[in-house]
This record gives sequence, structure tokens and C-alpha cells, in this order.
Amino acid sequence: MAPEPVSPPSESSDSSGAASDEISTSPRSLPADTPTLDGAADPPPPPTLDFKRRKIQKMPLMKFVPGGYAARNILPASILPRPLNPVYVECEDTRDIPLTWYGILWNSKVLLDYAVKQGWAVRSKLSQLGAYDIVPTWDRLKRHYYAKHGIAIRVRDVWAEQHDRVTKIVTFYHNREMPAWTKKQRFVVFDTLTEMGYMPGEAQWYLDAGEDL
Repeated sequence: MAPEPVSPPSESSDSSGAASDEISTSPRSLPADTPTLDGAADPPPPPTLDFKRRKIQKMPLMKFVPGGYAARNILPASILPRPLNPVYVECEDTRDIPLTWYGILWNSKVLLDYAVKQGWAVRSKLSQLGAYDIVPTWDRLKRHYYAKHGIAIRVRDVWAEQHDRVTKIVTFYHNREMPAWTKKQRFVVFDTLTEMGYMPGEAQWYLDAGEDL
């Protein structure tokens, strides 16, 4: 007896709910407990950055005895010691802190070379070789530097590394100015020192020669 012919499967779903090869365009129903985008709770916001300057814990004013070596023993130094930095010392008047200067030892050649680069050097009237004269050059350098950067460079007498000897330095600012000085001003000084040929850390803080401490 011959088998009965089998009909090919229908392309539509049968009554048993078998899946169809057709792509349905009707909205898909979701379980009742599935959150939707509109109904979902928003995630917490990302953390904010706090750029508030932290409060500096200041130290008591250190007692320096006239005729002593307390200040001279900690200078010269490439970083200003905290007992001499009014930013870190509790004081009503910065003049209560011994005066210190940031700068480099006087070097005529360095200053002349820098002035030549800037176009501020003055030639000697006595030299037949066209040499530069440090005296009028230094005066012109000071004036032009202040006009350009608003920073007064000076020559000061300070205590040398040998604590009983005084030497001269070219200085850019002193410690009592620190609370009012800006990063921009400090970077101008650092750039100047680099142009003069100094490496970071070569400029130092020196105690003013008038401070016998």
C-alpha cells in the first residue's frame, strides 16, 4: 500500500504556535516587570571635581636670636625653608620674618651674555674691540626687564655659604613678597634663569646681610 503524500510545511505559524520565518513588524510585548527607558530611574551623576585650595596649617613664628646662626645655618638653599616662608608661618607682619632673597651669584659674563641676547647690552666707549661695558649694561638691563615683566631685579649683599662672609647676588624677589606673588611671576623668573644658562635648583635663597641671625 503506497504512503500518503505529505504536504510541505506552511510558511505561516501553525495552530501550535510554532515560530514563523517571517519577521514580525508588530510591537514586541515585554514582561510586566521589565523596566523601560522612559520608566527607568536615572543613574547618579558623575563626581564633581573640587578645586578649592586646601587650608595651610601654619607654624608658629620661629625665634631668631640676634648674633646667632639659626637663619644662617639653614641658608643658602634652593627651596626656602618653611620657618622663613610667610606662607607657612603664623605672623601678623611679614617683617617679623628674617629677610631672604632668591637669586644667583653676581656673574658679569652671564649678565652680559643675557643682555646681548635681549638687545640691551651697551658697548664700552673706551674699547676699540667693541667690548660691552657691564656698568651701563646692568642699568639698562634692570630698566628693560622691569618694563617687560614688571619684576625688579636687584643686586643685594647676602650671607654666603661661609656664614661669616658677605657676597653679592642678583635677585628677583624676597620672601616677604611670597604671599602676593603669582605662579606666572615665578615662571617668568624660572624662564629667565634658563635663558641665562642655569639649571633648576642652581638659584638659591640667601639671607640678607643686614640680618645678623
